[in-house]
Amino acid sequence: FRIASSRTDIPGSPGGWDIYRAVRPTPHATFGPISREPGAICGSTNDLGHHFMGDELTAYVANAQGGGVGGHDIWVFTRTSPTGAWSTGTNLTAVNSSGTDYCVTVTDDHLEMYLTRSGVLVRSTRTSTTMSWGTATPVAELNAPTLAANCYMPSISGDGLTMFVCNSGLSGGLGSYDLYMTTRAHRSQTWNPPVHLMSISSTASDHRPAISPDGRQLFFASGRP
Repeated sequence: FRIASSRTDIPGSPGGWDIYRAVRPTPHATFGPISREPGAICGSTNDLGHHFMGDELTAYVANAQGGGVGGHDIWVFTRTSPTGAWSTGTNLTAVNSSGTDYCVTVTDDHLEMYLTRSGVLVRSTRTSTTMSWGTATPVAELNAPTLAANCYMPSISGDGLTMFVCNSGLSGGLGSYDLYMTTRAHRSQTWNPPVHLMSISSTASDHRPAISPDGRQLFFASGRP
């Protein structure tokens, strides 16, 4: 389990927001102590809005390190084993923009990517893992004017058929940001209108959802008491 944090209680943090991780032996056990993600992923600028693939060999991270396209860009990091060192990141230039690109999420087959770009939900695809990611384009059915407000901070299921997002402008919302779920029957289809997760949301800001690989646990950040 990984989070982005600007905490200062763990020595060795190189700068701003870094990525931290905690592990547990089984899905229902208690998480162990938190520690900073080792290696090249945590740099001297803010590192956040990440997605680590289930095989622990590829990670997508948003940061503002030198050599990028704009502000925060999406970078990809790889390694040869789940316990090995992360490589130096590669900027996904076709995906990124001159604005702020963050909160990336990727399907298990590494072929479909969603992210937030300066407040707009965008999508990039490729036909095989040996191909480069394509130019990211807005997801029309999950942004204004189709919806009353744009969806943010996506988290897609491994099969690409369910996605969790947050939104602050849809009718029936309880707080500044609430959690919603959208589905589709096939990857070639557009997304259905988001369903409000009222039993999970609160009058506080609920955002940055993250679904577990087995689809049975949903983690999110909240400003609730």
